[in-house]
Amino acid sequence: MNTDITASAKPEYPVVDRNPPFTKTVGNFNTLDYLRLTTITGISVTVGYLSGIKPGIRGPSMVTGGLIGLMGGFMYAYQNSAGRLMGFFPNEAEVAKANGHFSLLMRTLLKRGIGWERGGILSSSFTGVML
Repeated sequence: MNTDITASAKPEYPVVDRNPPFTKTVGNFNTLDYLRLTTITGISVTVGYLSGIKPGIRGPSMVTGGLIGLMGGFMYAYQNSAGRLMGFFPNEAEVAKANGHFSLLMRTLLKRGIGWERGGILSSSFTGVML
């Protein structure tokens, strides 16, 4: 039995990486992925706390709910990131990054002379990144 989703479903968007490794997928998380992960974790902590009030185990219940939410949020973010890389979800930013195009922000920063070669804001946070 073939369980590979790419064998039965064809991607609707350009494929950046047909089988992205773990590190590339996690490195591809965008702001919305982190927001979803944080939201799911926060809601789970709250639900864990509230469900532990009556039996008097608020702390352990809150930690357990938080861990479950963290794992669920990570899996949801991972699924979205991998789907964008494999072309199953809209992926304009990933395609542009793979093709070596500058984003509008990067172009603006470089036009203003703010970059790593001049000691700007990108020098400490993006060392070693090829643009």
